Amino acid sequence: MGGQLGQIGMSRFLRGWPGQLLLVTILPLSVMLIAISLGSVFLHQRSMRQLVSERDMRAVMATAQMLENIAQRNQDRKLDLTPSEFSMLVNPMSEHQQVTAIIVDPSGRSIYHTDAKQIDKNWLAHGGVTEALRGDHGVVYAVDDATVGEEHVISYSPIHINGGRYALIIEEPWAQVVDPMMQYSMIVPLILLPVLLLAFLGLVLGMRRIVHPLQRLGQLTTQATTGNLKALAQPLDGIEEITQLQRTLNAMARQIEADKARLRRYADAITEAQEEERKRLARELHDDTIQHLIVLSQRLQSARIASQKGQVVDAAQLDALRAEVVRMIDDVRRFSRALRPIYLEEAGLVASLERMACEAHELAQTAAPASAVRFSAEGDVLRLKPDVEMALFRIAQEAVNNALKHAHARNVDVGIETKEGVVRLCVHDDGHGFPSPVASADSDSDRMGVIGMRERARLIGARITISSDADAGTQVEVVTSLTNTFNIRSVRKPRQG
Repeated sequence: MGGQLGQIGMSRFLRGWPGQLLLVTILPLSVMLIAISLGSVFLHQRSMRQLVSERDMRAVMATAQMLENIAQRNQDRKLDLTPSEFSMLVNPMSEHQQVTAIIVDPSGRSIYHTDAKQIDKNWLAHGGVTEALRGDHGVVYAVDDATVGEEHVISYSPIHINGGRYALIIEEPWAQVVDPMMQYSMIVPLILLPVLLLAFLGLVLGMRRIVHPLQRLGQLTTQATTGNLKALAQPLDGIEEITQLQRTLNAMARQIEADKARLRRYADAITEAQEEERKRLARELHDDTIQHLIVLSQRLQSARIASQKGQVVDAAQLDALRAEVVRMIDDVRRFSRALRPIYLEEAGLVASLERMACEAHELAQTAAPASAVRFSAEGDVLRLKPDVEMALFRIAQEAVNNALKHAHARNVDVGIETKEGVVRLCVHDDGHGFPSPVASADSDSDRMGVIGMRERARLIGARITISSDADAGTQVEVVTSLTNTFNIRSVRKPRQG
């Protein structure tokens, strides 16, 4: 029974996050580190062997050539060196006294040795002697039984002296060649064990202070995505970075709630404005256009009756009918422009803004007191994408209407400028402004016109700035980059209307 419970507990542990972390991260990491350590030691030893082999082979060949030159300088073409001269020749540095050098004659007996006691002994069985006497040169590694299994590096090369072939052997212990620290490289995997233990303890602590709080934060975030945004305000234990992340997500959730409420009010205001606009158009069509059509129909009927009676319709009556038709055409065009600025599609943003300012100026001149609307354009006037032009036009239209109807401005300046790859639209008035905080994104819920301008700017990726003061008027500035445009070279001077 106890064994089954132990197996169940182990199974749950392995299926859980700690067990998965152990199996997927710690154990593979430990194996990988040990394999890398052993592999690095092996590769380093192999590289060291190759480096030492090349070095010793060049050294033995250079020494052999030097000995041949010494022999050739003698009259009898024989090598004539004292033991001390031979020792200094093959071992010039005192710190390398363990280097052993041997010269073996063709019969296999040593004629020179750094140890005088070893002269005149047979060395045919020694590593490299047979190869050198055959005329080969190279490096071999052999275990020296006299030094309890210590490995030696043996380099060999032939020497041609007085028509005979001799062998030069230079031998040194491997432990003397490599860095002393290299001797302890095999215990590196054992040194890694406490490091891995500390890493494991760090992971356990990290799970308690990082992983578990992050899991809890993920659960709270999931609840927030289902609509429970207040879930992110629950207390959460963890490191400072996690609590800071929770505070940031909580602030984002509150901002989302505020944006949703503001957009709902904006949508309601848009719907109400659409209905009001429809009522206004229906009222104007009924009270103005339809009445003019009725009057026109009556006059046409009168002209038709007079014509049937043989009476001549005078030119003044026809001119009056024509004037009535022209007036109705103008009314229909005005309704059409109010619904959709067709002139914007045909002539572009700058011409449409100029026409809008001109019409607003003419309408403002009939008010009491009269107001002035001025327009200016500077720089290379470019055609923007249709949605960008429409958004900028509507923002300018809304800003001008607010200035004339709500702020009671006496002067309104509409300007557009193309400079350094951006388009800058600015509408400035001297009317009754509103406190600056009202124009901020967090407090404009009661001013749907401001929200509408902000939303239009956001949809086209533009930056909008609305600054206002109760005594200094209001300025609306929109800045957007030039993308997908075609150039219409035109520089306009400021003009009124």
